[in-house]
This record gives sequence, structure tokens and C-alpha cells, in this order.
Amino acid sequence: MSDQVELSVELNKAAECYRNHDFGAAKSVCESILAHIPDHPDALNVLALAERAKKKWGKAEEIVRHGINVHDRYAPLHNTLGLIALDQRRLPEAEAAFRQAVECKPNKQDFRINLSRVLHEMGNLDDAKAMLTSIIDEGSLLANPFVLRASISAELGKFDKACADIALAEENGADAGELATVK
Repeated sequence: MSDQVELSVELNKAAECYRNHDFGAAKSVCESILAHIPDHPDALNVLALAERAKKKWGKAEEIVRHGINVHDRYAPLHNTLGLIALDQRRLPEAEAAFRQAVECKPNKQDFRINLSRVLHEMGNLDDAKAMLTSIIDEGSLLANPFVLRASISAELGKFDKACADIALAEENGADAGELATVK
């Protein structure tokens, strides 16, 4: 088996452990990768996400900032930094990190949704709604943009638009938990 295939298998294993909430195993796999390939961006990112999931924000931020210093145009690291800042309610820092992620990878919907979410939380409703509308207009099948846009429309007092977006979110698989976030 080639080194690239083995690395791919290990990265997939780390990501799977993370998705299954086995953060200790994800950390172990990432540390093993990093022992052989120091500063691998995907391994650093999954390791930071695992630390974030354990609410070890200082450690997670240290890892992701190191990764950004080495790989300054690697969008997932900027997005993870934004998530860490958002977890701690450091909204201006979260906005800056999400903007950097979107700048590095403008077509990545998750990054744009995260930016719209922090804009929404900062009270910049028009920009958040415009960003979500552009994602939806691209043919997004994710329920999340509809849920967020419904929440913004409700806050703006545009209840007909909020109801229409709730219906679209339901059509696209939003569950009751997601819909409960609409204010």
C-alpha cells in the first residue's frame, strides 16, 4: 500500500472517529499522522476539532493557529478557528476567521453559512440574509440556510417570508430541533 493511500485511510479513520464522537481516538490517530508528517493540515484540523468538542478551547485554538501559521490559505483551519471563537462568544474574531475561510474557499457553503450565522448573531441581519439567499439561490439542498433565513425574517417582522422558509426547510429535511431555533 502506498504512503498516500495509507495517509488517506488514516485521515478518514480520524474523521470517522470524530463524527462518531470518539474524540480520544480521533486525537490519537491525528497525533500518529503528525508524528510522521508534521504540520499536516487535515490532521491538525481534525485534532483541533476534537479538542474543541471536549471544550478544550485553548488547546484547540493553539493547534489551529499553528496550522494557520504553516498553511495560511487552508480554509478549514480558518473555519475551525471561527467555530472556536464562536463557542466562546468572541463574535468579531469568529467573523474575521469565517471571512478568511470564505475568502480562501468561496464556494464552500458550510463556511458561508457559518459566516452568515455569526453576522446574524452580531445583529447584521441584512448581510446575513443576503448571504443565505445567495446560498439558497445556488440550489442548496441543505435545510440550514432556510432555517437561518426564517429566523432573520422573523426578527425583521417579515412573518410571511419566515413561514415560507420554514416550509422550505421542512421540505429539505429540517427536523424539529432545527426548526425550534427560529425565533
